[in-house]
Amino acid sequence: MIKAVSDFIFMDDIELSDTDALYENNADKVSDIIFVPGDSHPHSSERAAILWKAGLAPKILISGNYGMKNGTFVGIQAKANIYNGDYSSEVELMTDVLLKNGVDESCILTEGEARHTKENALFSRKICDENGVFPRKAIICCKSFHARRCFMSYALAFPDTKLFVSSVNVYDITKDNWYTFEYGIHRVMGEVKRCGEYYEREIVQRYASDLYDSPQEVTNGR
Repeated sequence: MIKAVSDFIFMDDIELSDTDALYENNADKVSDIIFVPGDSHPHSSERAAILWKAGLAPKILISGNYGMKNGTFVGIQAKANIYNGDYSSEVELMTDVLLKNGVDESCILTEGEARHTKENALFSRKICDENGVFPRKAIICCKSFHARRCFMSYALAFPDTKLFVSSVNVYDITKDNWYTFEYGIHRVMGEVKRCGEYYEREIVQRYASDLYDSPQEVTNGR
């Protein structure tokens, strides 16, 4: 069971190495854009900067206002000694992380309204359309235990795009240890639950709405 959950939730397609070999080792994954969903940790944006500098994509699109659970931006959750701005949103923090890690401002696209992962993806699609970006390939940089839900969300928004994931570990949660402590179990199994909750309604509405007696049943995913 543990392996099944681990293999489903955790995704990582990019082979990391020193910068000189990063492009060569991932030549088949060179993409049109890097997506970074909203995050109060800097790690995903740092990873995006590494991939951008290695030439794996010419643009980075960051998305996020604040999480729905908190109703406001909670502030940076790690490396506040490095990223010490007065941030009022996730996208402000993520922009600063990218700039401080050497990404050219002209290569950054921003979306500042999204409050959850599905909105990150759908609102990013709108930004891409408005800027004439129609990616054939794209890389998603995100937390490791958040990878599957991110992948599903961006696959929904970009059905014709080949997606890759480059994930980073936070909270000391990894594919190999999440089931050994309470918080790891809580976060990972919470993602399993959310993957179902997020997309049951989508599947019903797209493929099986005729099986339900009323619009309310479809909305509730029953």
